[in-house]
Amino acid sequence: MFARENPCEMELPQVKVKTEKEITEEAVATTLRRALRFYSTLQTEDGFWPGDYGGPLFLLPGLWCWMGHKMRQG
Repeated sequence: MFARENPCEMELPQVKVKTEKEITEEAVATTLRRALRFYSTLQTEDGFWPGDYGGPLFLLPGLWCWMGHKMRQG
């Protein structure tokens, strides 16, 4: 949704690397700039990245901590 409202116009070329010897500081910098530009299009106006609710697995870490706390209490 936000990517449609704020389209990502990539002016930087895509870097293709076949071997480790082809990795240069310029290639890494270009790739990081492309990634930063792409992810900035997904941000909302106030600067956060919205997402869907993760479902039951989203609640699992909290449940796990709560259960551990309750089991320690006896």
